[in-house]
This record gives sequence, C-alpha cells and structure tokens, in this order.
Amino acid sequence: MNRIRIVSFGEAEASVLYYLGSVLYDHTGMECGVEDLHLDLSGAYLQNRHQHHSSRLLQSLKALDPPGGDWLLGLTEADLCIPILTFVFGEALLDGRAAVVSLHRLQSSFYGLEADADLLLRRAEKEALHELGHAAGLIHCRDYSCAMAFSNAVEQVDLKEPAFCDACREQLLTKWPRAPGKR
Repeated sequence: MNRIRIVSFGEAEASVLYYLGSVLYDHTGMECGVEDLHLDLSGAYLQNRHQHHSSRLLQSLKALDPPGGDWLLGLTEADLCIPILTFVFGEALLDGRAAVVSLHRLQSSFYGLEADADLLLRRAEKEALHELGHAAGLIHCRDYSCAMAFSNAVEQVDLKEPAFCDACREQLLTKWPRAPGKR
C-alpha cells in the first residue's frame, strides 16, 4: 500500500510535521507518517540569494528512492527559490511522488505580523496538498478555491480551501484511488 513519508530538511517545525501527518490521510486516502529524518540543506544553498534551491532539495528526496510506490513530502523552514522566480512556497516532481514545502513565507511573522500557529497549519496543509497534487500529475487549476490554484502571494494561499475541486479530485483518483470527495 502506498503511503506518504514526511521528512524534514534541517529542523522544520515539529507541530507542522505531525499536523500534516494527521490530516493528509483525509485528503489522499494514503497512510502518512513522520520520519525521524533530517536531511541536509547545505548543498542547496544559494549564497548570492540567501535562499535554498528547491529543485536541489527535490533531488535529495528522489535519491531516497521510496519503496513500493511511497510518496515523499519534505518540509523546511528555509526560504526556497528557483532561478527564474524570486521565491516558491514549494516544488514537486510532476508525476514523480516527491514534493517539498517551505514554511518560511507561510508564517505570519515573515510579514511583520504576530505569529499565528493555527494559520501556519492551515497554510502548510494547503501547500502540501498543492505540491502533492503536482507530484500526482496535476497542473494548476483555474478554480481559485481549489488546492491546485496557483499562488504567488500568501493572500492567494489564504483564499484556497484545503481540498481539491471536483475536476482535480477526479484526476487524482487514478493515482489516489481512495481519495475522498471535497469536504
């Protein structure tokens, strides 16, 4: 049976790791577990940008070679980017069972606001679903409330629901046969 293995790049917020481990089953129908594995970030650091290259982190996940169709979700506190974008909330190997999500810009404190643990959990859930959706082969959705909607600002993340629209969920059923319907 396929499962989602959640790992940390560096020291990611434990409460977020375990929250995702508890809620992702509801969205994917796959068992989820937090691994006691803290992957090294140093090979992805871009000195000139003071950020980490998300594609390099994905390659680290891919190198773990998950057994039997397992999926990998990496979480990090580091600020992520790719060369053509100022930042990314996350990245996935399209149709490749591996995804990474950054908590850095999902935190209210990044924007000079008071920390909000509940808001961070909701944002992390949405972005984890978004990146896992890409890992399952989905592209961006036009429905702004769908987890697969494109977000280039945290306000757009906040507009999304932590669920897939009916069209995206239908596509997911080929990869996640036990994926439940929209909440």
